[in-house]
Amino acid sequence: MSRAVVVDAVVVGAGPNGLTAAVELARAGLTVQLYEAADTVGGGARTEELTLPGFRHDSCSAVHPFGIGSPAFRALPLADHGLEWLQPDLPMAHPFPDGTAAVLGRGVGETAASLGPRDAGTYRRLLAPYAGHWDTLAADFFRPAWAGLPRDPYRFVRLGLTGTPPAALLARRFHGQKGRALIAGLAGHAISRLTEPFTGAMALLFLLAAHDRGWPVARGGSQAISDALAGVLTDLGGEIRTGVTVRKLDELPPARAYVFDTSPTALARIADLGDVYRRYRYGPSVFKIDYALDGPVPWTAPAARRAGTVHLGPTYTEIGDALSRAVSGRPPQTPFLITSQLLYQTDTTILALLSVAISVLSLGMSVVGWWIVHHFSSRRDLANERRKLRVSYLLDAYRRLESASNRTNMTSHRANFESAVADIQLLGSPRQVALARQFAHAMARDKTAPLDELIEMMARWVNNSATTEATGTESERG
Repeated sequence: MSRAVVVDAVVVGAGPNGLTAAVELARAGLTVQLYEAADTVGGGARTEELTLPGFRHDSCSAVHPFGIGSPAFRALPLADHGLEWLQPDLPMAHPFPDGTAAVLGRGVGETAASLGPRDAGTYRRLLAPYAGHWDTLAADFFRPAWAGLPRDPYRFVRLGLTGTPPAALLARRFHGQKGRALIAGLAGHAISRLTEPFTGAMALLFLLAAHDRGWPVARGGSQAISDALAGVLTDLGGEIRTGVTVRKLDELPPARAYVFDTSPTALARIADLGDVYRRYRYGPSVFKIDYALDGPVPWTAPAARRAGTVHLGPTYTEIGDALSRAVSGRPPQTPFLITSQLLYQTDTTILALLSVAISVLSLGMSVVGWWIVHHFSSRRDLANERRKLRVSYLLDAYRRLESASNRTNMTSHRANFESAVADIQLLGSPRQVALARQFAHAMARDKTAPLDELIEMMARWVNNSATTEATGTESERG
């Protein structure tokens, strides 16, 4: 016997998608209840103190070119519930080692000029058919397939024909490395090989969004987006229940429809769908690092200092290789890094610092992050692969420490041993981590510190690793 319906729709998961779905259902006049396991709404659009007191970082999504340009968001009174967009001077910069940069500016001309005289005209011609038409393009592309005919069929078809091929073909229109790297970095947000279909469309939409709407952040962090959506839902009569972990469908009230903003495996578990998603394979993801900074990043490229987002590759080839390796579960030789660097201010009070800022120390950490992606995509031989990778990085850290200690002027080789100490703190044994932290604190305080004790400990560990290699075990005595 079926249970009596007490609500029209139940939404599980209060991420931005779940919140938006709940709002749309409520706007249609339906009664809606929204359930969230965390104590606050937000999911991937959440802002928290992750580093130091007073420094609030976006836990996942940070910069929102498709947020400010969303037809769904534009139809909602989000500003009435506190949402305010902040625009950087430049949406994005892609610097190169020589101090120059490809620039994604608000204007097509500024971007074209940054690519050099050979590619400026190519860029203008690529964007000319679509510039100034974001509203209709977004309405046509960000809609379900059953929503009727496109509003602008000509540009819809033309953009589809241009963007359906891989980003690799789109990049071949450009002669210089800046234009090609710009396309590769934008397509890289899809975390897919540059030879995959539709990656060209990803790059094009990011370009068009920047020129028409910008790449903004929400004042106060991405949590402001979630809070605004929650405010709209509450005004429409929807109910939000946080701190509720849904384990079984029977724990939810009877409803005409259930909407899940969860992972496929979570849906299968809650709805008791058995092995329906057993073969579902999660795609590669990202490894994110938050820094609390005491000032702007001193980029050598001036344009990077003005940009809210910085892509670090630097070349098309290196970005393409990093993405291919990530998809296949291998760590990249040169990681592709996406950096967000914005200060949120009201008057003279710094409310938050979003700093997924990349320094020399983060390069080794990012490689480990890419490996973590492999951990989730393939569990076979996990323990052995993890040990091998850890040993490899710690051996390299030991070599860098030993090399730095033999230099007369350690200051000139500071980056070398700082990166080694960072790897030890990330991958070392508890005793190694403790000693590395002592060294790092001493360096921060006195600008100098003895390396002898740390090197001696690492040398013992290297010798011990060599003797245990055949057994596949590793001692933690070092």
